[in-house]
Amino acid sequence: MWLHGEVKDTEGQPVANAIVDIWHANTLGNYSFFDPGQSEYNLRRRIRTGADGRYSVRSIMPSGYGCPPDGPTQKLLDRLGRHGNRPAH
Repeated sequence: MWLHGEVKDTEGQPVANAIVDIWHANTLGNYSFFDPGQSEYNLRRRIRTGADGRYSVRSIMPSGYGCPPDGPTQKLLDRLGRHGNRPAH
């Protein structure tokens, strides 16, 4: 999968050399920050835009996942009457 975009300032002009943080879940829907089974920065990168403000990075196709059922995010979602399932992203 290719992720690409353009960073613009408040006037709509491209921003050269902007830093874009990419956090990507693995094929099980887990982020390395929360999953001790992955290396510390697995599927996480900081990339710099080009002179035209554009960036492009290739990664894997992630899968959907659910919030941990006993975690604070799911507790909040329960109170809001919402499920904790997340689409692939």
